[in-house]
Amino acid sequence: SDVSMPVMDGITLLEEVRKFDHELPFIFISAHDDSQYLLKAIQNKSVNYFLKPLDLQIILPKILQIVTLNYTNNVDMNILKEILIISKTDLAGKITYVNEAFCDVSGYSRDELIGKPHNIVRHKDTPSAAFKDLWDTIQSKEVWKGKVKNQSKDGSSYYFNTTVYPILHPKTSEILEYMSVRFLVTDEENKTRELKKNMLKTIADNKKQNFVFQAKINDLESQIEKIKYIEEKYNNEKKRATLLNTQVLHYEKEIKSLKPSYEEQIKKLKEQAVLNSNEIKDQNEKIKQLLEQIQNYQKEQQLTKKEIAKLNEQVVNQNKRMHDLKDVIKAKEMEIKALHEQNSIE
Repeated sequence: SDVSMPVMDGITLLEEVRKFDHELPFIFISAHDDSQYLLKAIQNKSVNYFLKPLDLQIILPKILQIVTLNYTNNVDMNILKEILIISKTDLAGKITYVNEAFCDVSGYSRDELIGKPHNIVRHKDTPSAAFKDLWDTIQSKEVWKGKVKNQSKDGSSYYFNTTVYPILHPKTSEILEYMSVRFLVTDEENKTRELKKNMLKTIADNKKQNFVFQAKINDLESQIEKIKYIEEKYNNEKKRATLLNTQVLHYEKEIKSLKPSYEEQIKKLKEQAVLNSNEIKDQNEKIKQLLEQIQNYQKEQQLTKKEIAKLNEQVVNQNKRMHDLKDVIKAKEMEIKALHEQNSIE
């Protein structure tokens, strides 16, 4: 366990473990060399306390020692050493060290591996993105863990539970090289992997079917919603039609009640219309007669005007004759006067 952890620190974790197990081997790793942490670790029977950066060449033998001391009745140490597969690479990823177990599993000799890129054992099915994540992690001075599928020299494939550590310079913390520790995945794990793969495929198939079923359900729900909408609209229209029908019946009833008085009024209006028509005829006749009288008066007026014009003409003529007569009389008077004067002289 690390000493510094987010929820519960490693010392508290060990104290909780010791409440029910006093013999469980416990190893601490930490970046802190505080004596208080170390003292508490010793008080709670910690097996060892390693400071970061980690040196797996020191840690791994210690783990083997613990296993030897505590679990020799259950574990064959030769088998443990054989399944612990170790390799080292330089910063460019070229192999600098492999143990015998690595050679046995890969089918390559040590001479065939040293100096070669580590991807010599990469399986062609493994995506490059997985190794990009691995390199990004270890180049950031972090530890990468995961399952890796490799391919042996004869073309067979196998799986590793893999942990890759950057080995740091103790003073400058610069990365010196990378160490990879692997455990072969057992047949039981392979079966579990296949079972998980089949289960995932089944789940994916079920998801596809569920997607299809859900689409059908959504379609049916949509159709049901449409039917509900149509039914609601139909019921609203039915209520509206019922209300309109009630109004029509009410109006028909009112029309029936008003019909007798209406017919009586129509009858009276027709009679009044007949009377008015007769009166209009009489008025028209009177008007016709008056028009005839007016026409006669106009004719008489025209005749009267003509007579007046003749009379005026006669008056003018008479006046002219009277004027002429006055001149004649005046002339006669002058003649008579002349005669009188002549007679007087004589």
